[in-house]
Amino acid sequence: NCTARRIRAAGRLGWFDAPESPAVFVLPDQVLGKSNEEVVYQPDVPMSTADTLHGHGTLKDWQERVAGACIGNPILMFSAMLGLAGPLLKLCQEQSGGFHLYGVTTAGKTTAAQVAASVWGCAADPQEGPEVTSLRKWYATGNALESLAEVHNDMLLTLDEISEVDPRELGRVIYQLAGGLSKGRANAAGGLRSSRAWRMLFISTGEKSVRQMLAQIGETQKGGQRVRLPDVPVDTDAAGSRAIVLNPGKQDAKDFVQDLKAACARHYGVAGPVFVVYLIAQAERLGMAAFAAQLREDLRAIETILTGEMVNGKREELVLPPEGRRVIRRFALVALAGLRASTQPGMAGIVPWDYMQIIATVK
Repeated sequence: NCTARRIRAAGRLGWFDAPESPAVFVLPDQVLGKSNEEVVYQPDVPMSTADTLHGHGTLKDWQERVAGACIGNPILMFSAMLGLAGPLLKLCQEQSGGFHLYGVTTAGKTTAAQVAASVWGCAADPQEGPEVTSLRKWYATGNALESLAEVHNDMLLTLDEISEVDPRELGRVIYQLAGGLSKGRANAAGGLRSSRAWRMLFISTGEKSVRQMLAQIGETQKGGQRVRLPDVPVDTDAAGSRAIVLNPGKQDAKDFVQDLKAACARHYGVAGPVFVVYLIAQAERLGMAAFAAQLREDLRAIETILTGEMVNGKREELVLPPEGRRVIRRFALVALAGLRASTQPGMAGIVPWDYMQIIATVK
């Protein structure tokens, strides 16, 4: 007998390969895009973490209270763009990876993570509890971390306070997160369980750098770890770093941070879905293959900008090792998300920043 209605189950969130459908993106409470069959989110093991990935407030609220507050504060702008960049990984054929913000001051590292998390879900301070916010603590390792990574597939995972992870586990966890595949484990029958898989970006915060954490146990940071989770200093007194809050407007920095944290807890989870709707519309207009090729071309162009400098009025390309170029390429992916989400003609109209502001944020 033929059934009049067919439902296709999606075992994880993010992009879903539906038959003969150009692009479908699965979220816990909605499916974006058109499919020939109804698609529902049905994970093997339900995760309460997925419940924090929902929207509250309007896009206008988020633009005014969160994205608008980031103007003039490059680290905060970068965090918002990083939050938006997850869906581009598949389209640009890029690998998972992250950035670690570190510094001894208390001037906004967690707030920057909240800004990034507000793109997809509730971004209340982690002190509010895991049942409320989508921000996670670093102490979640092993099976729990694999589950967290899978829930944030094609989106962003935030991990606060790196000091809470065992330094002896940190190096392995970095490779695990960026690797995108869980360890093989036996099931009750003696066979292998289905592996968890993910493709995502992540942001980490802490007072110590990854290098400093590994040095505690006498280990030297490996090149692969630097590529997968590069350190980004955010102390005002550290060489080569930028303070998180440079432009608090008419407020002092402390009041600015408190207001922004409150905004992230009230206006969230709308920018990401709107960005995905824009990406799907472009894929339907141009064809998925053509649109993906266009994005990859744009990514290469931004990467070229980031790997050059002006010397005596002439542009010269920086000589970088392969590891450095891979990190630069991830910065370029974040900038590409910002540009595609910007209010420039033909773009998504989500973030109120122009081209020069976006490029300056990652350069």
